Amino acid sequence: MYLVTSSQTITAVLADVATPAPTYLTAYSSGPNRRASNGTLSNTAATIVPAPVSEFFSVELMSIHNADNASATLTINFVDGASTRKLWVGTLAAGETLQYVAGQGFHCIDSAGRIKYSESIALTLADSEDLSLGTTTGSKIGTGTDQKLGFWDATPVVQPAGAAQAAVTPSTDLTGSDTVDAAAVLAAVQAVETLANGLRTALVSAGIIKGAA
Repeated sequence: MYLVTSSQTITAVLADVATPAPTYLTAYSSGPNRRASNGTLSNTAATIVPAPVSEFFSVELMSIHNADNASATLTINFVDGASTRKLWVGTLAAGETLQYVAGQGFHCIDSAGRIKYSESIALTLADSEDLSLGTTTGSKIGTGTDQKLGFWDATPVVQPAGAAQAAVTPSTDLTGSDTVDAAAVLAAVQAVETLANGLRTALVSAGIIKGAA
């Protein structure tokens, strides 16, 4: 991102006053000359990257941290004279940080230091690109049973659950006896059938299998 005229700046403004106020740090350069700005934000627009005077600025970093214990609605604007264009609008939860990094764009970092993705993000892997995971602790897909997930274009659902998924225990009438109780056999078959259908429903709901030809 570049500022190329003396009428161009980048500003940030909050929808409401926050206490303590979110803080910002920006870094920008012109050739070998590097500069930085920092300060706090309010519901009055603050210039976080100033206009270049006789040079252009290459914006390398913008970082805004919400130190409040409540969410803050933030707007980042590109201002060119009387014209204003929104670069980013969103809500920073308590402890979150919004960062812009040259070549990467905007992203949020949660209070635990992890990159936070919006629900609408689309990640595409080209052929032969793989995900490599750690071998010590491992990784999770979803960190709560109420988070929704879908495979092969299925509508995302929460973790499927139900009594039909309970483990089946064979009847004692079917083990270690010379006489087999027909009713026990029927009950065991029905229990397995219930379990199989419960697992099928769960797999179809998540899109792991189609459930049909």
